[in-house]
Amino acid sequence: VVARYSKRFYIRANMCSSLSARISELPEEAWTDALIGYQKCQLASIEFESFFPERKYRLVVQRTPVEEGGQLSLLDGRFIVRTVLTNDWDSTEDEVVLYYHQRGSEERVFDEMNNDFGWGHLPASDMSTNTVFMLLTALLRNFMMWFKQLISRKFGSNIAETSRMKNVVRNFMTVPFKWVVKGGQMWLRLYTDRPYDCLRL
Repeated sequence: VVARYSKRFYIRANMCSSLSARISELPEEAWTDALIGYQKCQLASIEFESFFPERKYRLVVQRTPVEEGGQLSLLDGRFIVRTVLTNDWDSTEDEVVLYYHQRGSEERVFDEMNNDFGWGHLPASDMSTNTVFMLLTALLRNFMMWFKQLISRKFGSNIAETSRMKNVVRNFMTVPFKWVVKGGQMWLRLYTDRPYDCLRL
């Protein structure tokens, strides 16, 4: 189904004993050194023949040495082995792995939308209303990203550009205050040492 509806696909492949044995038989010259996510590893490609062998799918293998005291792999104690199944033979191994890893950042966006902007509990029972709601909240998230960049410059470590909505509410929006009368005028007194006065545009 994936091959029918997509030009290129990148799928995390599960390890098994037969696949692990085949990977362990690869000669050392088949591996190339790479840096993925600030972590040194080695990459290699093999033709995947477990199903649809006529389609010549590609299995990109990433092996990372186990650090001393780290969790050992059951299949190969020396390395943590991860694989990506793809039909892309044009890209290099590191391009395939880096492209696949972009999935994680998109999943974090969906997690933020589900938990911070209400996508987890849509307001209506019809699709058109929910579509409008999702589009408006997606625009609101873009505004909030700009707003967090603005206030993170003044508030320092309390609010970062990557802060979730709960943290913004706790460290920016929630503040005790009192309206006081001075010289016949109403003044808003904030009982906090946060630098709200620095946010004037």
